[in-house]
Amino acid sequence: MNHIIAKIGIHLRGVGRALGINKLIGQFVDSEKYEEKFSEAMLSQVQEGDIAWDIGANVGFYTNRLLKRVGGQGRVCAFEPSPGSVQKLMERFGEHDNINIFNYALGEEDGEINMLFDENDPTSVTNKISLDGGDKVKVMAVDSVILLQGVPTPNVVKIDVEGHELSVIKGMKKVLQNKSLRCVAIEVHFGLLSDRGEKFAPKEIEDVLLLSGFYVDWVDRSHIIALRK
Repeated sequence: MNHIIAKIGIHLRGVGRALGINKLIGQFVDSEKYEEKFSEAMLSQVQEGDIAWDIGANVGFYTNRLLKRVGGQGRVCAFEPSPGSVQKLMERFGEHDNINIFNYALGEEDGEINMLFDENDPTSVTNKISLDGGDKVKVMAVDSVILLQGVPTPNVVKIDVEGHELSVIKGMKKVLQNKSLRCVAIEVHFGLLSDRGEKFAPKEIEDVLLLSGFYVDWVDRSHIIALRK
């Protein structure tokens, strides 16, 4: 039933975007409570001693919360391509011995991309892939990170990558099959995905998760909590 509801929700979201009413609807939603619903659903799955990955860590809003949940015996791996944001992460969490901060992007395959960063505002969502100029950024697939760099397999993964969530999911197919991974929490950026020509990406993300043995729950209009069956 949840799967059917999710399909309807994806369709309605697309219709809403086409009609230009999603922004209007969003004005009636308390953004803080909206984000908290996702946050609480994800954090409730984090156990003391867990390995938690924060993909798209920005300046550490979720990194901080994950650190508190995993405790001293757990570990948080924060992935963030923006040098300015990584500097903020180091300033905030550099003294913790149970966090690893990685200054590169995660995607479908290993390589490089050009990105434009607003280093005057590390929290800016204007950081984006550029086809003309920008800074060279290293990209690795999640599966490669574990295989080549010895980073521990996560128990919980949070993904917020501003319209590149499908690429991240495609790059972690082996990890998704690992029973140690219990929860995948994703912010799905419908508008950005559509602008990139990937308007069907939310459905593709859901299908990959289902085929990998997860239940998929849309906790609100933009957030997925996927739990191991």
